[in-house]
Amino acid sequence: MQAADVPAAPEPMRLYFLDSVRTLCMLLIIPYHAAHIYETEKDWWVHSPQNSWLFDLIITLQRSFCMSAFFIVAGFFSALVIENRGLRDWSSSRISRLLVPLVVSLLTVQIWQMVIAANLEGNGAFWPFWESYLAERGRINIFHLWFIPCLIFQSLVLGLIVARFGTRPFVWNGTYRRSILLLVAANLLLFVLARNLPKLLKTDLFLMWGLIDLQKNIFYLVPFLLGAKLFWDRGFRDAFLRLNRWSMGTALVTYALVTIFQHSDGFPGKPVRDISLPIAAICISQTLIALAYKFLRGPNMLTKHLSEPSYSLYLLHHPIVMVAGIAFLGINMNIFAEYGIIVAAGFVIPYLAHRYLIAPWPLMSFLFNGKPFRKREARAGRALT
Repeated sequence: MQAADVPAAPEPMRLYFLDSVRTLCMLLIIPYHAAHIYETEKDWWVHSPQNSWLFDLIITLQRSFCMSAFFIVAGFFSALVIENRGLRDWSSSRISRLLVPLVVSLLTVQIWQMVIAANLEGNGAFWPFWESYLAERGRINIFHLWFIPCLIFQSLVLGLIVARFGTRPFVWNGTYRRSILLLVAANLLLFVLARNLPKLLKTDLFLMWGLIDLQKNIFYLVPFLLGAKLFWDRGFRDAFLRLNRWSMGTALVTYALVTIFQHSDGFPGKPVRDISLPIAAICISQTLIALAYKFLRGPNMLTKHLSEPSYSLYLLHHPIVMVAGIAFLGINMNIFAEYGIIVAAGFVIPYLAHRYLIAPWPLMSFLFNGKPFRKREARAGRALT
């Protein structure tokens, strides 16, 4: 490692690269959901008669790191806001930023998705289908909107820790390698625990009729808190932002194992996959963030044009992908051409909706993006000293 590659601690660190990582993770959700239409396992709402193992790879790659990297960045920005504004202002901003878009999305996007699902699975009988679904599973599927309650849960945990102990739990003595190994081990432990809790408890881990998925909350707790540590522990951050051969090698090996055993439900495939996945999540995320720090520290087109609408893209894309997938079920077209069109529709339509229906209007920005009724400061490019 050359000295030029190591971030100097005393200098201010720009946050363009973290905005780029966050935006990239949000955008990768669109090809991920579209790939479900053509996967070989056929476990999504829309199932095309055409399929390819290449789409299984897309799904596995996204599952290996995307949401973990997103929660690391979310934890980092949460810690930054707590440091700059205080715990009380941060808590009120969480209500605006997360709770308001959740409620509005449940009343708009979620209803749309439920109608689509009823037509797919229940022949259009909306209430009978969802009453049967609720009776059978004890919950309502909130589709991709699960990530907002999950962020609220992670934020609550972080707020309680800081309120009780301050920032001390995020800064501890020890080498970077020892710290990252402890975090990887904790992620592995919680992942395995969450995977096996439903069997041990003989029930699922959904609360409030499916609004809260405890399993996902447990899955992403360590990445979120890792992000907070990344902010408050400068020595850890300096090492985390370096490209690390050990981490990259581990990322490749664990991702390969997850890919090889992605459809295995027996021994040793399932245990190997379940052990490899949480390790890959941390190692791939670290490599991605380090790469972004190395190459995307300055302003770039991705951050400039896509950071602002990324929240809207995430909230609105899912039903559009579902409808586009349904439209292609009766059309005989090349499978990859279909996929490209669906991904494009899932990106372009929400982007235009954000640009012309949400962003120009303060009320719509508040309802769908949680933006306060005041002049908004650009998130990208803030300095961390």
